[in-house]
Amino acid sequence: MKKYHTINLLALLILLGCNEKPPYEFREDYVDFIVNGRAWNPQSGPLCSDFSTDYYEEAYKETPAGYLTFSTKNCPNKLTLIIALQNVFGPKVFDLRTDSSVANVVFRDYGEVFSLSGGRYDSLLAGNLKIVAFKKRSLTPHVDDKGDTITNVDPGWVEGTFDNIMLISKGGGDTARINKDTIKITGGRFGIFFN
Repeated sequence: MKKYHTINLLALLILLGCNEKPPYEFREDYVDFIVNGRAWNPQSGPLCSDFSTDYYEEAYKETPAGYLTFSTKNCPNKLTLIIALQNVFGPKVFDLRTDSSVANVVFRDYGEVFSLSGGRYDSLLAGNLKIVAFKKRSLTPHVDDKGDTITNVDPGWVEGTFDNIMLISKGGGDTARINKDTIKITGGRFGIFFN
């Protein structure tokens, strides 16, 4: 009896070993963070998607090579976080305030959820973002039964963390309003597929 258990266990281990996949294989896009002490809750709405991303491996018109942008929205409350980076080709650490590769970081509060003045928070005081995993997309051409060449796209994947992002609305630069008009984002993490 013990012999059969050993054979079954060995067969199971072989099958599991054959099905090993990269860690990103079964994931979905995600962006999680805390904004002013509240957990982010992305939600779609009519004509409004809760998540979008673009990545340009090569330069296109005025967009530089390695340009990554992603946004996450809470459509019913009119909240949006947008992060745009340049020179993204692999793992990297960005100081969001001083790194010239940071194209844009914006938090929009048009629903006046976090501030009575609402609006656009785009004056960056501090923040960091770290890309911990990056896989380029790959294109695999093959010829089908009719002789047509078809290209399969294996999407790319970028994963990372961001923290201590401090943004002030353009009207909130004086010290009397700085606490009311400051958005603080902590505990951020993301994983994004791109084509």
